[in-house]
Amino acid sequence: MGEMISAIAHQWRQPLNNIGLSSQLMKDIYLGQPCEIDYMELFRNHTELVQYMSKTIDDFKNYFSVNKEKSEFSIVQQLITTIELTKPQLSSKGVETILHCTCGSHSFSYGKHYTESYCEMGKDIIIGFPSEFKQVVIIIISNASDAIMEYAGTDSSADRTIQIDVNVMADHISVDISNSGNNIPADIMPRIFEPYFTTKDEGKGTGLGLYMSKMIIEKSMNGKLTCRNTENGVCLNIHLPRIT
Repeated sequence: MGEMISAIAHQWRQPLNNIGLSSQLMKDIYLGQPCEIDYMELFRNHTELVQYMSKTIDDFKNYFSVNKEKSEFSIVQQLITTIELTKPQLSSKGVETILHCTCGSHSFSYGKHYTESYCEMGKDIIIGFPSEFKQVVIIIISNASDAIMEYAGTDSSADRTIQIDVNVMADHISVDISNSGNNIPADIMPRIFEPYFTTKDEGKGTGLGLYMSKMIIEKSMNGKLTCRNTENGVCLNIHLPRIT
């Protein structure tokens, strides 16, 4: 819940500021004061901001619903939605998320250096709970961001990229979410999915995020969630069965 509320807060902060500004300008126009933008344009902007904020709630509201059914969904589309949801929060730290997907002879990338859109080939479809999958990705991205910030500190030249690589195989889909933070010590690695285990300072982590993520992926979606150290940091892998 803390991760979700934080993400919503970051998503809403700028729209709320813009709504406040629009409201003030609409008042100025009503009082006859000169304004560079007309009333109807302000009204349209105001309406779009409210719709955007409403959509944010729709994206989050089913996370903990008990009355839900499994459905088919696109891994990549859910990843793109999650990247967009977390972008304001990460951008404030200078952290960028880049997504790359490979399915057979086709691939596409999405992020800072890419403009290609989703290829919509329909090969990345699985059965599960899309809102819970997004919840898992938000938790992993948040942890990755924390690891990057701890490693980079005040070094403005440090790599602050979260790399997401999707590989569509014959019978499964593999999602690697990598960060450029410090490696996890060997004595800690076996415990990172334990409930209430955290290496963060008191008050900064509950130790439930990765535990909950593992339960969602492995118990609810028949997949597997694992973690490994890499040459440049840490990678969490989500392995899910694919609809063929």
